Formats: sequence, C-alpha cells, structure tokens
Amino acid sequence: MTSSPGPLISLRRAGKIYQSGRVRFEALREIDLEVAAGDYLAILGPSGSGKSTLMNIIGCLDRLTSGSYLFEGDDVSGLTDDGLALLRNRRIGFVFQSFNLLPRLDILENVELPLIYQGVSRRERRERAMAQLETVGLADWRRHLPTEISGGQKQRVAIARALVTRPGLLLADEPTGNLDSRSAADIMEVLETIHAAGRTVLLITHDPGVAARARRQVHIIDGRLTETPVGRPLT
Repeated sequence: MTSSPGPLISLRRAGKIYQSGRVRFEALREIDLEVAAGDYLAILGPSGSGKSTLMNIIGCLDRLTSGSYLFEGDDVSGLTDDGLALLRNRRIGFVFQSFNLLPRLDILENVELPLIYQGVSRRERRERAMAQLETVGLADWRRHLPTEISGGQKQRVAIARALVTRPGLLLADEPTGNLDSRSAADIMEVLETIHAAGRTVLLITHDPGVAARARRQVHIIDGRLTETPVGRPLT
C-alpha cells in the first residue's frame, strides 16, 4: 500500500451490522475516527460496547457494512481477502489478552514465527527476533518455553512477536486483562516505551486506569464513539 501524508487510520460514518435470520444487530454506528502516525490512542468501553468489533475493523479482520476505512490513505474496502491478509501481516502488529503463544516453540521461535510466513531468511529472522526480545527485556529467556515463564513475560513475548515485522500500527486488545496489577503496570511501561520510539499504538481496554496512560482516549458505548479530554479519565 502506498504511504500518505494524511492520518494513518481514517474512519468515516463507519457502520457494522450483523444479521442472523431476522435478527439484526448494529454493532457500530456512524463511527468517525482519525489516528495519526505516532499517536497513542485508547479505545475504552464495557463488554458489548462495540470495541471488539471496532478492533476487528481497524485490524482488517472484518469488513464494514457502511462508511469508509482508509489505512495510510488507501481504501481498505477495495482489497481482496488476500490483500487484507497482506496488510495485516506486514503493517499491523497484534497483541491479544490470551497471548496466543505456541507452547512447543521456545520464546525466540515464537517471536520469529511471523517472519517465517514472510519468507525472511533464518539469519535475519534470528537477528530481528533477538532485537525485539532485547526491547522487551527477555533476551536471556530466549530458550525457555512459554510454560516456563510468567503471564507478564508471556505478554512481553507477544509484544516482541507483534513488532518483529516492523508494523506501522501496534494493536493491543486488552493486553493487561489476564495479568496481576504489577505485571499490568510493567506491560503499560513497555507500550509507552514503544510509543516513545515512534510507533503508533492503539489500545483496546475496559479499564479506565489503563486507558488513562494513553495520549488520547475515545469511549465507545452502544456502538458510538465520544472523545475523552486528556487528563480526565472516565470513571
């Protein structure tokens, strides 16, 4: 996809409707949202608010029913399924609440995995994976299996894996949801370090305290967005 001087993400009157037989559910309603390159945005909302649907749209895991979505100035709706997959694999890094690490691969192999799918050479894979493990402070744990490390460490590995493809956007879905308070604070510090290095970070959360760490907040409820002024976290 071609780069653009405009926003990294631009949603205009975005809507998503799910239909099952006669049952019709409007998950997103007239969403307008822009995210600039280098921004750090939290999307805050309770369960069922539409935040997971919005994440799936932004992450190109689902398609809009109405409205438009531009990523780096290009219309995502015009992409084929293969085009969407390519965009996800090369331009968006995903971090999930459940870590999604492969238990039979060691930490280094888990981080390398996306580069295997991209056809990157073994030597370059190893170098890039090690560099990201250094970033999250786990280089010395590279030969351990996921079952041998803590939840906070697993999430650090997941972040390293998300960054190894050098994506323009890091999309973190409830990254602290399965962690104790100390580990959650550590992960938020890692995300802040990544943002400070120039990466665009988009955080999905139900936790106002987590959302307050971001540069911007938007609140989603019943599929609609409202912006929250910086320094005034929702309670």
